[in-house]
Amino acid sequence: LKLHDLVWADNGTLLTIARRMKMCGELRGLVRAFGNQLENMLDPNFSKTFGGFRTEALEAVKIYDRAGEWASSLETDDFTLEEVLNERTTLALLLPESKVMTHGKHLGLISTLLMETLSRAERPSKIFMLLEEAGNIGKIPPSTLTKALTLLPGKGLRLASIWQSPYQRKLLYGEELSHLMVDQSSIYITFSVRDHATAESWSKRSGTTTVKTTSYSKESLDRAYPWKPTVSERQEAVLNETEIMQMGSSEQLIWVAGQPLIRATKVPYWCVEPWRSRAAPNPYHPQGYPKEDKVQFRL
Repeated sequence: LKLHDLVWADNGTLLTIARRMKMCGELRGLVRAFGNQLENMLDPNFSKTFGGFRTEALEAVKIYDRAGEWASSLETDDFTLEEVLNERTTLALLLPESKVMTHGKHLGLISTLLMETLSRAERPSKIFMLLEEAGNIGKIPPSTLTKALTLLPGKGLRLASIWQSPYQRKLLYGEELSHLMVDQSSIYITFSVRDHATAESWSKRSGTTTVKTTSYSKESLDRAYPWKPTVSERQEAVLNETEIMQMGSSEQLIWVAGQPLIRATKVPYWCVEPWRSRAAPNPYHPQGYPKEDKVQFRL
C-alpha cells in the first residue's frame, strides 16, 4: 500500500483501501487501527482532515520502525492486547525519567492501539487506563482520543490523565479537544495552582455565596441624633483566585460531578494503611518513608 495511492484516490477507492487495511494484521494491528480510523473519516469533510490523518499514520509507522529496538522487542510477547480486555490484567507502561522525551511517544502508540482494540471488541470490558504524565507520552490521534472520551465509556473504559498544567493539554491537543476532556470528566483535581487564569476557572467552580455587610451613618452632626444602620448584600465566590493561588502544598481542590467543590488535604499513600504495608519502600528515602510521616488513616 503506497502513500501515493492514498493521496490521489477518490472516496470510493479510499473506502476500499480502508477495508483492506482493517483486514491487515501487519505491524501488530497498527495498520488495522489506522484503517478503522480512515473508514470512519470518509465523510463530506474528509478533504479537510486527511492531511492530519496522513501525518498521524506516518508518525505511527516511524515510531514502529521495524529496524528499531522497540519493534525488535515486540517480536515475541507474553500476551495480546485482546487478552488485556478479557482477563484480570494490570498493564503497566513504565519508562525511566531519562527516557521520557525520547521514548514517551511509544507509550502513546500502545495506548492508542489498546483503545482501538477495545473499540473493535464485540462485548464490553472493564478497563481503567491511567495516563501518567500524559503530556510526555506522545500525541494520541484526536479521533481515537475523542472516541475514548465519548463512546468507549459505554464499553467499559474509564480514562484518567495527569497533566502538569492545563496549558500542556491545550498545547498538545488544541482548545476544543482540551475542553472536551474537561467536559467529559466526572472527577477533576488540581493543586499547586500558580496561574491566574486557572485559579479564576476554579474560583467559578466553587460557586458563589451571599455576603452581608452593615454600615452606619447619621444625617446630623448632633451627637444626640441616632446612627442609622444600612444592610447590603453582594455575591462573592466561595473561593477567590487569591485564596486558590495561596493554598499550601498539602492542599488540593476536588470537583466531583453534581457535588460542591471540595477543598481537601493531600495525604501520601504511605500514611494510609493498608497501602503503606503493601507498597514497596520509597527509594528516595533511606528508611523507606520520611521518618516524621506516621500512619494517619486506616481503611
